[in-house]
Amino acid sequence: MLEILKRIQADVSELKADVSELKVDFAELKADMAEVKGRLDRLEAVVRKQGRDSAAMLVMMRATVGIYDERLKDIEEDVRELMEQG
Repeated sequence: MLEILKRIQADVSELKADVSELKVDFAELKADMAEVKGRLDRLEAVVRKQGRDSAAMLVMMRATVGIYDERLKDIEEDVRELMEQG
């Protein structure tokens, strides 16, 4: 009977040590997650900024193409008129 009680006591002691170790690991994990959350917030801000920048660039590119297209049409008209005169 005494031997069984000693074994139970050893098992409980080992379990307490494992729980203490888990508490330390969990505390480290919480600290790491706080850092990860900060990084994620910064990444989300960068993604939003990149989206706005990309949209603005697309607008500028479309405007540039529109202006180029207008100028090209003017040149085509001038060429057509020159060919009709000649």
